[in-house]
Amino acid sequence: MNVMSQLYRYLILMYMKKQHVREMKVEDIDPENESEFVETEDIYIGESAEGYLKFWPLFEGPSKLVSEGSTNPDNFRLMCRRFLIKACLRLKNMCDFTPDMRMLLPPNNALKTTVHQQHPTLNCLFTAYPQFESCKIPSVMESINEEWMEPAQYELPEIMKDKLLKSEGSDEFWNLLRSLRDPVSDQLPFKNLSKFGHTILAIPNSNASPERLFSELKDERTFKRLRLSFESTRAVLLSSQ
Repeated sequence: MNVMSQLYRYLILMYMKKQHVREMKVEDIDPENESEFVETEDIYIGESAEGYLKFWPLFEGPSKLVSEGSTNPDNFRLMCRRFLIKACLRLKNMCDFTPDMRMLLPPNNALKTTVHQQHPTLNCLFTAYPQFESCKIPSVMESINEEWMEPAQYELPEIMKDKLLKSEGSDEFWNLLRSLRDPVSDQLPFKNLSKFGHTILAIPNSNASPERLFSELKDERTFKRLRLSFESTRAVLLSSQ
């Protein structure tokens, strides 16, 4: 779950029933579902605010320190709930809370039996990334799914298994899996799956990195340095990283 999903769920839990929030997928929760609201006195507004509410009578009366429309603790809590609902709606409109199914492919998940039981195929990735050739050809998709069923159960050589478990990053993991040969058939049992894993995990999460690179290029290749060769420009950019 990404940071924004965690924030969204945290805000929702401040005024909605915990059981409902925990049973629902984060993307399916309706912030305005009044039937799942907690009682007014159970709305969480923070420990500091709760402390102030204990002294609420001191702020009422002639001093007019309490703003109009919030003349008692319950009204204040309702105002807080309206604010939280607006914040949650804004977050839901801004963010995509749909789980990133690429999280099936990192090493810590690709070898887990429980992950393979929950997701026996990679059809969810084929649907999410139809632009790739491997997601369009039925025979390739079938081969990838067949290979996906095997990593958790495959009898890996102890040396290879140790290397896979200690692999640093997804690139090294899928390279090792691609190079694995079956000792009986001398075939590559994960050839299609490893290629697919490399392709999907190479998709950037955002365009921030290339945008930053173009900005750095603009700073380095100024009007007075237009004669810089490609090799020199590349070296300057790499040295600054």
